[in-house]
Amino acid sequence: MIEEAARRKEALGIGTPYVASILGGYAQRPEQAAAAIILALSESTDESRRERLRVAFDAIPQRFQEASLSFRSTVFPLPHPNAGGEPQRWARYYLSQEWALLRAAVAAWRPPAEEEIGCAGLVSGEDLCAFIGQVRSPEDLPVLEARLEEFFRGAFDYADAFARSERFLHEDPARVRALLSEMLQEAREKLIPLEREAARRRLAGESLAVDPLEAAWDGVERALFDASPR
Repeated sequence: MIEEAARRKEALGIGTPYVASILGGYAQRPEQAAAAIILALSESTDESRRERLRVAFDAIPQRFQEASLSFRSTVFPLPHPNAGGEPQRWARYYLSQEWALLRAAVAAWRPPAEEEIGCAGLVSGEDLCAFIGQVRSPEDLPVLEARLEEFFRGAFDYADAFARSERFLHEDPARVRALLSEMLQEAREKLIPLEREAARRRLAGESLAVDPLEAAWDGVERALFDASPR
């Protein structure tokens, strides 16, 4: 999905820092796993344990080689509308090009759950999850908030770039752009506060399931796309 999104954007001459930032968010997982191992090493004097920790540290690149993010989406790019189609159809079409990517970006930058880091199984016979609280802090929240705003702006910018590249097909390009903005603003107002609160609680050390967040995204997704004209 990420590679296809990058390919489409490059074909239109659009840069891809928004796409690359998904991988940057995913990097929290190996980074925090490595930090937990380093903290364990710093307090260990047992040489056999230190050796197990060093082996686990060296294995981190392989362990996290395949990205796995806790998000779901049933939205795939909608069929290309015919020239002169309803503005709502065009707006939903362009937003559908970005929606799954937006969900992936937000999921990537959520403070990862202990299960995503795998801290209980990094070292054979040892649970390093107690160290995770030391490698992140509530002070990280402003950075996450800035990322969330960036992702929603990016989703609009990219969808709008596609729309502008085909504006000759629209009867009312300004209306298509306005609808895109309204749809993303509605999603932003419902979802960013939920993501912010969930992040705050995880950064404070709470173990918080991701299902309620994904359910909220599902609800917004249905509202935006289920009524899409066919």
